[in-house]
Amino acid sequence: GAAGGNGGTGGAGGTANATATTTATGSSTPADATATGGVGGDGGAAGAGGSPGAGGVGGIGAASATYNNPAETNPVGVTATATGGAGGVSSGAGGIAGAGAVELNQTSVSATSGSGNVTVTATQIGGAGGTGSSSANAGQGGLSVLTTAVQGFTTGIINLIQSAVGGGGGTTDTTGAPGVGGNAVSAIVQKASGGASQYNVTVDATGGAGGTNGTFGIGGGTADVSATIGGTAIVNLTANATGGQGGDGGTGGLAGNGTDTLASPLSPTVVGTSTSGDVTVSTTQTGGAGGTNTGAGTAGNGGIALAQNIVAGDTSGTLNLIQNAIGGAGGIAGTGGNGGLGGTATSNLAFSNNDPSLLNVTVSATGGKGGTNGTFGIGGGISGIASVSAHIGNTNGNPLNVTADATGGQGGDGGTGGLAGNGT
Repeated sequence: GAAGGNGGTGGAGGTANATATTTATGSSTPADATATGGVGGDGGAAGAGGSPGAGGVGGIGAASATYNNPAETNPVGVTATATGGAGGVSSGAGGIAGAGAVELNQTSVSATSGSGNVTVTATQIGGAGGTGSSSANAGQGGLSVLTTAVQGFTTGIINLIQSAVGGGGGTTDTTGAPGVGGNAVSAIVQKASGGASQYNVTVDATGGAGGTNGTFGIGGGTADVSATIGGTAIVNLTANATGGQGGDGGTGGLAGNGTDTLASPLSPTVVGTSTSGDVTVSTTQTGGAGGTNTGAGTAGNGGIALAQNIVAGDTSGTLNLIQNAIGGAGGIAGTGGNGGLGGTATSNLAFSNNDPSLLNVTVSATGGKGGTNGTFGIGGGISGIASVSAHIGNTNGNPLNVTADATGGQGGDGGTGGLAGNGT
């Protein structure tokens, strides 16, 4: 920057586009696209009495892969991965590093076959927050939202895999503020097309990890999943959400807590249906892990996990519903520090349906494991408690099996001359 002036803002990272499209046969992986956005430019240095410039935002990554061969009879896999660019650096008190790129539906994948099985995979990652130095604040991780990014068409088996990951929060030095992790949202709606013999669908969302300034960590991003899948034959649907890990801490400081994963919708958000085939619908909500404390400070607590009336389904065949909540693990501290508490887990489900010929329901909750400092473990404590409830019914006289399991958090590990933590 000029004398007495403020530093300029870094430029935005460039956009990266990758597209793969083919109809050719003979390869099991005919189309694969990968794109990573450019890193934001560094903020300019401050002149005398001025303020440092902010880092530039990361550039967008966009990836698309398509395979279209209605005569194909062999299995094929099509993949696209898009990653947002990291934010740029800022240096000096009052400076702010650039945010990681926000990725909003920048990934799409489709595969069309005749009778061969198809596997369609889309992964999208928000950009990492930029780095701060000399007391500048770090950048926040980028949001990642992915909505019905995968599609498959065949009379064989369709495997759909969709994953959204928030960008990691940026890091800085002791007197700057770390960047929070980016949120992640993954949602899909897909109905049967082309008479597929089986639908296997996996939908994941993972919040970005929180950043650190070497002494204090900050929380990670949230994670949210939803899915509605319909078929005419077998349907297997899995939807998982994991809160972001807390940022690391150091001697005399606190690591960030894992992000809670709280899912209590007004109506079920993970739903599988079939006209006559067996249907399995499963979700796991996992609290984020507590951040590590690398010195004699306090590690982060594991995030809370709440799963309440998330899953539902319908078929005249067998219906399997599985709902899990897992508390986040407490963070690990260095010698002389304090490990984090394990997160609470709660899973509640109320469901009634007269259509299935057989209804199997499993509801479970597992408290998070307590942390340790290598010598003494900390028990799960209140934060490691697990609780479940299940209210399941039908009135048609068909078989009904209900399982409800609650497992308290495991105590933290101990070391030579120390004590391990008690289980909850």
